[in-house]
Amino acid sequence: MTALNPTWLLDEFRAFERTLALGTAIEMDLFTRIGAGANTIRALSAVCGASERGLRALCDYLTVQGHLLKRGARYRLTLNARLYLTTASPAYFGSAVKFFASDATVSAFCRLRQTVEHGTASAPDFVGLDWVE
Repeated sequence: MTALNPTWLLDEFRAFERTLALGTAIEMDLFTRIGAGANTIRALSAVCGASERGLRALCDYLTVQGHLLKRGARYRLTLNARLYLTTASPAYFGSAVKFFASDATVSAFCRLRQTVEHGTASAPDFVGLDWVE
């Protein structure tokens, strides 16, 4: 008999957190900066112009999610982060992450119920964005 476990459902409800955290890290170029040697909160704060407290929360979250490694006060990139999340990599995935985590995409999903109820979707937030043709 399989034991019931609601963990998968809780993970589904919190998926937006992972998307927005990755989007924020990509927007701030955190992975590229950590890979280039700004691997402490103080160093990241200096190059990003962001608060140490906020960066620590974000970097620790990304560590828990498996995108960064942490030893003492230093962060390192996982192999996946180095390959897919640094701008120097030919396999950089940041543009896709920027789309999935963009305000326009998130806003469109926030209106999903209206879209389902009315059977039409409007995407005024996408108009004029440089990646929309």
